[in-house]
Amino acid sequence: MLNNNFFSTLLVILIVSILSGCKIQEDIAGKECININMSRNLIPYNTFINSIDSVKITDNDELFFSTIEDICVGDSSLFLLDAMSNVLKISHYSGKVEKIINVKGHSDAECISAKAITNSNDNVFILDMYGLKILTLDNNLNFIESIRLPVAAMDLAVIPNGFLLFNLSCGEGEDLVVSIDRKGNFQNQYIANKGIPDVILSKHIFTESPDGIVIVPPLQNKLFIYDDSTDTISLQYDFSFNTENPEEIKLEEELNLPNAPTVVFETEKYIITNYLANQKMGTCIYNKKNGNTSSGLIKTKTFYPFSPMVLKDDILYAVYERDPSFGQEKGYVILKYELKK
Repeated sequence: MLNNNFFSTLLVILIVSILSGCKIQEDIAGKECININMSRNLIPYNTFINSIDSVKITDNDELFFSTIEDICVGDSSLFLLDAMSNVLKISHYSGKVEKIINVKGHSDAECISAKAITNSNDNVFILDMYGLKILTLDNNLNFIESIRLPVAAMDLAVIPNGFLLFNLSCGEGEDLVVSIDRKGNFQNQYIANKGIPDVILSKHIFTESPDGIVIVPPLQNKLFIYDDSTDTISLQYDFSFNTENPEEIKLEEELNLPNAPTVVFETEKYIITNYLANQKMGTCIYNKKNGNTSSGLIKTKTFYPFSPMVLKDDILYAVYERDPSFGQEKGYVILKYELKK
């Protein structure tokens, strides 16, 4: 069953890398710095959210799926990938489960280790990390083709002429992000690095933005943007973490995880950053128009932590397991956070 506790979810997604030796990152600074105050302040959701809508996921039979690996959103459907390689097509208006398939296996139409899902136009794409391929499905989850990959990848994003991949095969002289065309042919590489860190706090490296793709490499505290029009990646922001009373933080050494952003969403108005700081999860809201920053816990008046997974058309989406201990029916729910513009 899903566990929606922030810290427990973080521990589930910790990924230990056995790879290192990537190209050294250039010592450059972003255009601006987003200062995250590591406080436990409660931030009312209506400071940046217009409304919150919930849609119960329904099915004729009792619905069960495993821990969520990833979701993506189309015009009317939400596509969900779980840890058991189940793929669900769900109406994000009604919550009706329209189709369920399982892609676990070793054939061209299956995945050894399905880790990420994304979509574009009428296609859905599933990344098979260990199988070194991308499954291409149509909008009704019918198999179309399998695209072989030149590198092992943990996350993917769709770009106009192919895909961006977070490169787990990064060796000497190679970079963290590579682009390939729709046939799997190598095109370019971006973002040099000292090496993939031993701990990766989030497997979600890419998110969509109005200007292209937001890229937050593990533990670099930097935000890059891939520009669709120029096929280039540029450093836009640095993150810094500040606390008024660092001496108050007393932690066991084995739990001393680094301060870092875990997932970042950018709109025309905001940069919304979920982060780990002082071993606790929080959210930073940076207003690009006036430069104001608020950090802490988002008070949503719902049963669920503010833990969005995908952004589309100024709406953040998340999927949660309903909690019977709060008097709710057993099942799952989609939350939509409509952002202010």
